[in-house]
Amino acid sequence: MRKLYLFLRPKKGSILIVSLWALGVLAILGLALAQFIFQQIKFTNFFMRSTISLPVARAAYQRVLFERRTGLASDYDSLKEITGEKEEQLCNDVSYKYYFAQKKIIDGEEIFIDESALINLNLASSRILEQLPGLDEDLAKKIVESGKRPFKRKEELLLIEDIDKEQFIQFKDLITVYGTGKININSVSKEVLSALGLDDDLIEKIFRFRKEYEGGDGEEGTIDDGAFTSPSTIASELQKFVNLSTRQQQDLISLANTLDVKSEYIRLSIIPQIKGKDGVRYSIIMHPPTGKLISWSEQ
Repeated sequence: MRKLYLFLRPKKGSILIVSLWALGVLAILGLALAQFIFQQIKFTNFFMRSTISLPVARAAYQRVLFERRTGLASDYDSLKEITGEKEEQLCNDVSYKYYFAQKKIIDGEEIFIDESALINLNLASSRILEQLPGLDEDLAKKIVESGKRPFKRKEELLLIEDIDKEQFIQFKDLITVYGTGKININSVSKEVLSALGLDDDLIEKIFRFRKEYEGGDGEEGTIDDGAFTSPSTIASELQKFVNLSTRQQQDLISLANTLDVKSEYIRLSIIPQIKGKDGVRYSIIMHPPTGKLISWSEQ
């Protein structure tokens, strides 16, 4: 009988193994439960930010539309005005930031692209298009004579024979399919000015003006710093700041119907913020004079 008892009595080693195994199972279940709860919290926060982001972005759009259509905005858009980040608080936990451009990182440098500072594919001549990087006289002619013109999206250029992705990448940030062909001199890039036929010296003078000119009030840090204030006075304003040759004055005058000082079409970038965290970002192209919404997309 004693032998039978000794045989059936649980061994200490086996009890320890069973206990450790049970603890291991419980630990795995605990980790799985914790992971599940974490994912649920993460999803809930994401869902909340996504749900709130859209109406917040709409509020930003309506605010900008109201300001631009009621004359609260200035008669010109300086680079500082276009790229300057603005913020509006809606309530304690909800706010939004916005600026009037598309922000990109190119070669490690932060670049802001104003929609009204680009060359309109549907209106530009082949002479202008052939000056863009990646294009030449033959390709520019194919674009102008393409049956797909007017283009609805600039990516449609990839459907034209002999224009490949590598070429497209070189000039895609210099073109648009929106607008009347007017280009904002206050935010235009050097590459676009060069394509318009201005010489390098004149381009540098324009950029010096935009960087150094303190505006009509003579005070640094105000909204008119580095800004041309009227399309009809671009040449004269620049001439007061720096000497221009007769040829340079004539070149600017010849572009009187092309250059503007205000962005008619705006690419509005909106960053909703909920409880201190960024929500879904939106990129909107709008035409304030008519109130028309051209496109709306998530970034």
